[in-house]
Amino acid sequence: MLGIILTTLILIGVLVGCSFLTNYKEIKTNWAKYRCRPDVMLLAPIYGQDPVQNLEFCLKSGFDTRAAATTAPFYTYLASFAAVLSTLLGGINSVKMTFATIVGTATTVFSQFSQRIQALFYRVQMTAIRIKFLMSRVFASMYSIIFMGQSGIKAGMNFMRTPLWGFIDTFCFDPDTPIFVKGYGLIPIKDVKIGDVLEEGEKITATFQFSADGQPMVRLGDILVSTNHYLLHNSRWIQAADHPEAKSAGVWEGGLERPLICLNTDTHSFRIGPYTFKDYDETSEGDEESMEQVLKMLNGGIKRRMECRDSAMGCDPETLLECPASLSKKAGDVALGDELTHGRVAGIVRKLTSKVCYYKGERFAPGTSIWSEKENLWIRAEDLITPYNLTKPATFVSFIVSPSASIETHKGTMFRDYMEIHSPDLEKSYAEALNKEFPTTFRPMELEC
Repeated sequence: MLGIILTTLILIGVLVGCSFLTNYKEIKTNWAKYRCRPDVMLLAPIYGQDPVQNLEFCLKSGFDTRAAATTAPFYTYLASFAAVLSTLLGGINSVKMTFATIVGTATTVFSQFSQRIQALFYRVQMTAIRIKFLMSRVFASMYSIIFMGQSGIKAGMNFMRTPLWGFIDTFCFDPDTPIFVKGYGLIPIKDVKIGDVLEEGEKITATFQFSADGQPMVRLGDILVSTNHYLLHNSRWIQAADHPEAKSAGVWEGGLERPLICLNTDTHSFRIGPYTFKDYDETSEGDEESMEQVLKMLNGGIKRRMECRDSAMGCDPETLLECPASLSKKAGDVALGDELTHGRVAGIVRKLTSKVCYYKGERFAPGTSIWSEKENLWIRAEDLITPYNLTKPATFVSFIVSPSASIETHKGTMFRDYMEIHSPDLEKSYAEALNKEFPTTFRPMELEC
């Protein structure tokens, strides 16, 4: 009950205060209009007016208005008395204020000085303690973030070494798979080099090596191939796992000594035995869409106009790459399983490029995504620097680095690996492009991940 009464009184006080604040400016501006209202007369000092003078004015105005004829003599004497009384009260008030000032000053200086100094130093001490606690929490948070990051990187690297490697699509073959190369006959696919010409005239433009333990495999006759590799069957492209002759062969366990192998050709397909397979990149029609999608994902949804149409990625084999413990290694000397500053090398790609971009004295293929410190965005090399046309195509090297998909050069340039983002979603644009090759029969199939 007491709480309700107090709440009511507080609300009344708030309402009165709000009403007073609302009328304050109007009354002060039009003082002559409101000065003789009883509530205003009592609060005249608040509006910057002398209360005695205002009282005199209002009394005089009232008497003059209502009883000027009968009370004029009396009002004259009363006004004189009021003036004398005002003077007397003013004198008394001045004396009172003088004594109050003297007493207050003496009390402040002599009685409260030590207490105020003590309170001041206490507040300073408490502020310092709070700052100390705050900085301790900041340091604790930073250490937590550092340890969480280290744990995340370690977990990613451990995850890379498990059979869950299927989140990266690897379309590849057993390294000992025989393939016909003109001038050499049947040789293991691992020995095929860039520039070699295959059975039906397909020219090799890129080679791929993957440390892909855990990748599901199938067997087509004597050919051991990954389940998600496309091949031609009844005039349509299907995944190897869906071929009627495919037999499950478990998961790949070749380790670093026997990596899975794949190729790129100038026709995006090649023949092994009785089967026609797509190469690793499958088709060039999905390149532009995929490259724009990657940059949008990397840059947090920011879409920057992309002029680059060249899908060649990687760096010059002579480029020095940063490794742990401040060591450096030439890109051409990096092997599967090597540790770079931002992850473990799980794949090596060697690919021809006819154009190069010089960035900070280092050579990159035009389609390489490079971190621009100026724009704080990932940008294709060709959109950063005008490319230089080579008189003869050169072999550049790229990688698949897990878990970061990032590579750092000795000069501090950051660039993305060949996959750029380790996500099977990027395969959709290529599946749609394959669909266009045989629109009446082919439907893009669910990607394995």
